[in-house]
Order: sequence, then C-alpha cells, then structure tokens
Amino acid sequence: MLKIVALILVATCCLAREFGVNSTMKDPVPVLEARDQLNHCSGWIHGNGTIIKSYPPGCFRVIHSSANTKGIYKVYFQPALPALPVCVVTQLFPDSFTRNGNTRDNAVVMDADKNKMFYVTGKADGQEANRQAMFICVF
Repeated sequence: MLKIVALILVATCCLAREFGVNSTMKDPVPVLEARDQLNHCSGWIHGNGTIIKSYPPGCFRVIHSSANTKGIYKVYFQPALPALPVCVVTQLFPDSFTRNGNTRDNAVVMDADKNKMFYVTGKADGQEANRQAMFICVF
C-alpha cells in the first residue's frame, strides 16, 4: 500500500511537470528508472468536459454532466484497463497562483473500475459545479 501511495505522489508531481504546471519547488521528484515505469492513465479536463491533456494520449474519453447534474464527469478508459485502478482526482482553482481558493472547492472520485471512473466537482458551499480537474488512475 505504501508503494502505491508513493507512486501516486511521484506520478502526480511528474504529471504536473508534464502538463506544464509551474512549481516553486526545486526538482522534488526522483527520476523513474525503466524498471519503475508506472502503468497509468491520467488527464486534465476542462470544466466543460473537453480534454486539455491526456497521458498516454487518447487513453480516455469524457462524458460531461448534463444541464441538470452539474459537476459530474464520466471518464471511460480506451481500452479498458488490465487491472482495477487506484484513482485520485483534484480540482484546479481557476486562478492557480492566487490565494483565493477554498479547501471545500474540491473533487471526489465517485466510482472506478477497469472501464471507467466517475467523479464530481463542486463549490465551497458543497454544491456540485462544473470545474477544471486533473486525475491519475494507477493500475
């Protein structure tokens, strides 16, 4: 379990770097060696449901919530993953380098299996809302 948590932390930092997210830390992520390659699908999804970035490219498609159920995102893996994944999602505050965010603005994984992951994003008052988010599913 500890190894999975460590891999998720390393992968999250690597993804942030891959997606071009700035960091003030000085190279906190160790380089993964070939034997440590991470089997994963990850993505950056806009609040309107469009895919900003995926890694590996094309590993998923998104069905965004309808007008009646804001903040619900359904991610379908292409192809299905070979094993049950461990999925983590985090919401991105729109002004990413300001102090205006609220810890209650968040994202929660609702369900995940080899074929799909559903997550919900919301506002500081707990109401579901369309928000930009990043995720990683490790298998």
